[in-house]
Amino acid sequence: MSEQFTKVGDGLLVRAPGKINISLLVKGKRPDGYHEIETIMAKVDWYDEIVIEKYEIRNTKYETQNPKSEIPNTEQGTQNAEQKTEDPALQSFAEASEGQNIEPAYGGQASNIEHPTSNSERRTDEKPVIELICKGEYKVPEGEENLVYKAAKMILETGHQGIRESGNQEKLPTSNIEHPISNAEQRTEGIEESGEQENKLRITLTKNVPAGAGLGSGSSDAAATLMGINKFLKLGLSKSEINRLAAELGSDVAFFLDGPVALCTGRGEKVKKIQGCEFRALLVVPDVSVSTKRVYENYRDDEAKYRRLSEEIKIYIEKKRVDLVSRMCANMLQESSFELHPELGVLKKKIESLGIRPVSLSGSGSSMFCIIDGSNEEGVMAYQKKLADNSIRSIIVKNNMW
Repeated sequence: MSEQFTKVGDGLLVRAPGKINISLLVKGKRPDGYHEIETIMAKVDWYDEIVIEKYEIRNTKYETQNPKSEIPNTEQGTQNAEQKTEDPALQSFAEASEGQNIEPAYGGQASNIEHPTSNSERRTDEKPVIELICKGEYKVPEGEENLVYKAAKMILETGHQGIRESGNQEKLPTSNIEHPISNAEQRTEGIEESGEQENKLRITLTKNVPAGAGLGSGSSDAAATLMGINKFLKLGLSKSEINRLAAELGSDVAFFLDGPVALCTGRGEKVKKIQGCEFRALLVVPDVSVSTKRVYENYRDDEAKYRRLSEEIKIYIEKKRVDLVSRMCANMLQESSFELHPELGVLKKKIESLGIRPVSLSGSGSSMFCIIDGSNEEGVMAYQKKLADNSIRSIIVKNNMW
């Protein structure tokens, strides 16, 4: 069994499991625009991998011992000095944002940039605290729009705040480094180089579980990042503090902080751990990305159905028979999802025609699953061959133990 946290060299590997929705009941919209839901979620042993490590960038201070040294007075030298005075990245950014107060990229604090007026004058600039590298089978956005980046930025800011309030001066990853000097300044005589190393955070996300497939992989990545950075940097944030950050990042994120099986209510952020059961499931993942937002917008409320299913599921939970809930195939988003993506309805019928049933949609789709008898794995593998298609992936997953 894979553990969630594994030390790798000087870094930390964090595994982010996918999930399936054993059931998913949906009410109408709340005043805040969210839908009230009631869902049983279970983690599965299919993981994204996140490696967190520090890397060093040297803070270089250039001290001019002979500030009166002159740059050779040639036309070429003068042009080089003028052209190299401004960092190209800053120059293009300044041109793009002229006249606007734009927040700096990568979540850094706003920087005060001063143009040098002498060879010995120092310049400062904002550089990213976080470097996010994305790789793996499935492509995801890189940079600030990625939930991993958002989670990292959020917990680092919270950690910095906690250090300031406690008076602990232990250094966290920081974003202040100095500009390289210009070509003209490099020709100045008597320069001495000194400085110290500053730690930056490098996060490598290997995306094995697709996004937009109803498996919660983005939310799981965010939760893994929060827990991983808290552990790696020894921030000491409490469970309640981590849960608060999780709720700000997304409705499903809090579930992945605990589990492995839970009843989630509210908009999904209220998590009650329940006793699950061991299971194996055939997971069918079509090459279809579903927008959860659109599925909820397309959803038509059915209060009577919600009440009926909720009462039945409550009885099974009290009897500790989550396995019986899975046989209900109770996903109230299925109709909305299939209306937006008719090909998913066609696929479900194809799966069921092979004798694999009951088949349930996970989340808002597109993935579907069927709980299988562990003694019939050979038969399930035969089903997989029949489902083989360039646009469909099918794998056998087990319940995750943490």
